[in-house]
Amino acid sequence: MPSSELVGGPNDRQSDLTVYLYAPDNGGEAGNGQILYMFRPMVAFIERGATVTWTHAGNETVLHSSTAFGGTSTDLRLIPEDVQGWNSGPFAARKDPYRRTFETPGVYVYYCMPHKNFGMAGILIVGDTGPDDPGWSPAMTEPVKQRETLSSEMMKKIDRLRNMVKKQYDTDGQSEHRSGGESS
Repeated sequence: MPSSELVGGPNDRQSDLTVYLYAPDNGGEAGNGQILYMFRPMVAFIERGATVTWTHAGNETVLHSSTAFGGTSTDLRLIPEDVQGWNSGPFAARKDPYRRTFETPGVYVYYCMPHKNFGMAGILIVGDTGPDDPGWSPAMTEPVKQRETLSSEMMKKIDRLRNMVKKQYDTDGQSEHRSGGESS
């Protein structure tokens, strides 16, 4: 099981990426019983033109999806304004993995449809994107409120993911460009 919650940084973007989808099964992955529904990594920095592959790990009987916040008509939009959302639809481990290539720089928040209420979400930062770039918003700046029909687990996860991204920019010495975006 890949243990990294975060891959790359503002100055270390991946050319291609595999994201693993996990669900609890009979004692949990790696025998620790603590694995919840999750993507690994949860946050990744990728180059423009990189292909991301979402694939199952662990419990092969559970359905997962990769769905952009903005990929369905009822979603809060947490992807760049000029980008079409995506929705892989639920897929099982025995099906081919879901792949998508990202050309437009920006921050993309996505989730697993079957496990949305459990807070199964991730963030991709595509290209040379930072707090002063148009692609930073709405993913990093849009307030996330209870009225968005999001579970408290999802609201906490989005806040945690945003903080992980901001910390990477702070670590890389880019904190002077930091903008708002805290959950409320």
